[in-house]
Amino acid sequence: MATYLRIREWGEFQHYKDRDPPWIKLHRKLLTSRTWVGSDDASRVLAIALMLLAAGTDNKIPADPAYLKRVAYLNSDPDWMPLVRAGFIDLIDENGDLLADASKPLSKRTKRSPEERREEAEKRQSRAEKTSVAQERDVGPVDRVFEHWRSEFEHPRAHLDAKRRKAIVEALSAYDEATVCAAISGYKHSAYHMGQNERRAVYDDIALFLRDSTHIENGLNFARSQAARQTWPIQFHQEVVAAYHELLPDLPPVRDWTEQRRRLLDERIAERVKAGKNADQITYWRAMFSQVQQSDFLRGRNDDWRCPGLEWMLDPDNFLKVIEGAYATSKRLNGADHAR
Repeated sequence: MATYLRIREWGEFQHYKDRDPPWIKLHRKLLTSRTWVGSDDASRVLAIALMLLAAGTDNKIPADPAYLKRVAYLNSDPDWMPLVRAGFIDLIDENGDLLADASKPLSKRTKRSPEERREEAEKRQSRAEKTSVAQERDVGPVDRVFEHWRSEFEHPRAHLDAKRRKAIVEALSAYDEATVCAAISGYKHSAYHMGQNERRAVYDDIALFLRDSTHIENGLNFARSQAARQTWPIQFHQEVVAAYHELLPDLPPVRDWTEQRRRLLDERIAERVKAGKNADQITYWRAMFSQVQQSDFLRGRNDDWRCPGLEWMLDPDNFLKVIEGAYATSKRLNGADHAR
């Protein structure tokens, strides 16, 4: 039986009612959708490729990995199941009807043993019982959002009080359920809210995350930043820290390589690499530490102040001043050693 992929709510992406339109709509709200925020890069590329293919197939795309790889110029066989689970596409038959079993792509299904079929039947029964209980409790979007937060931030004993319910209801009046859940999850990537602040306090209550549109959009930004964040191997981080200790032994040592410090180093590397510098090489950082080594001010030789350490150097504003030579003892810098 032939199987096809169909994009849900396809009408939102079309300019024309005719088949095979020359272009499609690509809304900015895609960036905050559950499909985009909750997917990896491969699934995001596949989602856009499927939208383009749907325009030429009347939204009936052959579910053939080899075909999709060829016509979309992909580097590997596509896995569309994350998009099915995200609710972006459906698996249908040649008549346009939803497949009863869409748990796996057809190309990957295998014959199951009697034991596996029995386990699957038990799982279906368990899901049916849970669904029945949920229906009896009249679980709605407010309850689902609350359960998402409670599970994501490990608060199994938290209660849905009036304050939290009000925050969720107001958030759902402006954003869809998937977007609200994505914003909540985004706060897991905020070092400040996860305890890396002056008070060492964790700020993870759902009423705070959903206090207003600014807080919700901040959560979405945290999620997007994490998804787009470039990271370098921990071995390279260790090389940078070792060079810091070697060249600047009189400055405060790095005793704990925290998530905040890892993030700051990755951000500085990404910025300088984008600017055409070799910040992904240890020679760049040795040159920078040599600049600090030659600065009387940063080394505390004038007895007024001394650099607090590597984390201070990795701060965006401080880092820029260091590489631009703002703290140089002499304005005549050795170009060969200048990290900028």
